[in-house]
Amino acid sequence: RSDAWIKADYNSGNDTLLSFGAQEKGPGPAGYWRFDEGFGTTAFNSGSATGTDAVISGATWQSEDLCISSRCLFFDGADDVATVTEHPPINLSTHSSTTIEAWFKPSSTGEGDTGQIVQKGTNTYIRVSAGTAGMNIDASLDLATTDATLTLNNAAATSTWTHIAMAYDDDADDEIELYVNGVLKGTSTNGSGSLATDNNNLLIGGTTTANFHGFIDEVKMYPYARTSAQIKTDFVSRGTSKGVSARIGDDPRNLSEGLQGYWKMDEAQQNTCTGGVNDACDSSGAGRDGAWNGNATSTSGKFGAGTTYDGTGDWVEVSDFDL
Repeated sequence: RSDAWIKADYNSGNDTLLSFGAQEKGPGPAGYWRFDEGFGTTAFNSGSATGTDAVISGATWQSEDLCISSRCLFFDGADDVATVTEHPPINLSTHSSTTIEAWFKPSSTGEGDTGQIVQKGTNTYIRVSAGTAGMNIDASLDLATTDATLTLNNAAATSTWTHIAMAYDDDADDEIELYVNGVLKGTSTNGSGSLATDNNNLLIGGTTTANFHGFIDEVKMYPYARTSAQIKTDFVSRGTSKGVSARIGDDPRNLSEGLQGYWKMDEAQQNTCTGGVNDACDSSGAGRDGAWNGNATSTSGKFGAGTTYDGTGDWVEVSDFDL
């Protein structure tokens, strides 16, 4: 097992460290947007629901080395969104329970300090906001009587991949459960009622005044409440519709975990970065583009393009930042 899986088992308090059978698979999701296409403006639904592909506006495709599984999308925190038009299979009010999951890596708390990872109507969302020692994860689910809301303080960090899952079952307590990286971190206490009438589009990456800033990958919607073991499996397996019983190898998040800057040097000319000013574009999502100085310029590289320097006053300069 990976170190992440063992840690999730330990933190959950479940005695499953030696039992692969305890990692449940369960039915697949109705909505599963992998973001693996890598081109175009459509993210296809790999789940069971038809007619629920996402239309991408503004968000940009990212390379595999920056993502959880294959490709992913980067949202600029201003106006980028992937929209799934409302359709019966993902209509929350046609079910008695639901689970919404996503991987995200925030570059900041987003527009208005309320960067929404997913939203389905004004009162159903998962988002990030500023914490005292990291980022809070805020969640809300629109219920017929009283909405279930919950905030996990300092549960996420800048430039770090995090898996979030919100599960709800219309049972005696009518509350939402929030899981972070496969571990139950909190349960709401104010929810009442069944799922409210839902005629809303699913917005991935936020909405006006609350756009997410950073990377999003592997968004899922299940028409039932996943168990803790199933959510743990989703976290560990990443990139499958039903999960796996085991996975061999390192946690894929380590490839870009905590990345503060990534300059591929693939630019073929000057002034090609966001805003048309700098020359060595930062692919980490932190926005730390570099400027060519002296006679620094583009040339062929080991992978794609590179930069060349004549040894007399050429350099690429990135503004100072704290590590």
